[in-house]
Amino acid sequence: MVLGADGSTLRVPDRAKNRQEFRLPPASRSTAGYPQVRVSVLMVLRSHLWLDFDFADCRTGEGTIAWPLIQRVPGQSITIVDRYYIN
Repeated sequence: MVLGADGSTLRVPDRAKNRQEFRLPPASRSTAGYPQVRVSVLMVLRSHLWLDFDFADCRTGEGTIAWPLIQRVPGQSITIVDRYYIN
């Protein structure tokens, strides 16, 4: 099985509970007035189906989210990762 791992930032609805849980992005990086979620995904590349994922508030670093996900990569697979993951 050939897998891929990468991260992204996703917008979520601007609700009080989302602002409390996921927070707003830092002002130095963005002027967004809505909460955002940082997500790291392990995907089956042939089908683009998500095999596994982790997420956290937008101020949590991608590496922090990705490391536990990478630990759950199944044996007997090849995984292509973002260069950021192999520091």
